[in-house]
Amino acid sequence: MRRNTLVRQLLCAALSVTAAATAMVSTTPAQASTTCSTVSLKAANGLYVTAELGSGYTGADYGMLRARATSVGPWERFEECPLVPYTITLRSEANGLYVTAELGYTGTENGMLVAGMLRA
Repeated sequence: MRRNTLVRQLLCAALSVTAAATAMVSTTPAQASTTCSTVSLKAANGLYVTAELGSGYTGADYGMLRARATSVGPWERFEECPLVPYTITLRSEANGLYVTAELGYTGTENGMLVAGMLRA
């Protein structure tokens, strides 16, 4: 249980960068042979976090995370896997890419979370 609490705290901190919101994490076992879980993120506005993969999100905006969905669908599912104590990876199940904080962006996009990295 301690690990799930820590995951929630880390994801809350990460989401506050782009959505200025707290998040709740619900988990279900991804596969019995791994320690990874499928998670969905629900922001303080009551909406689920989506990896934006539609045609309006190209270039630097492809895969950006936004709290906008009223239910969990393919774009709202992420795989969470522990790496070392207190560190996890988060990978979009919709595009198979890992979530990263874009620290090279400037202005309001600095720190934007994007599902856009090939490997952790």
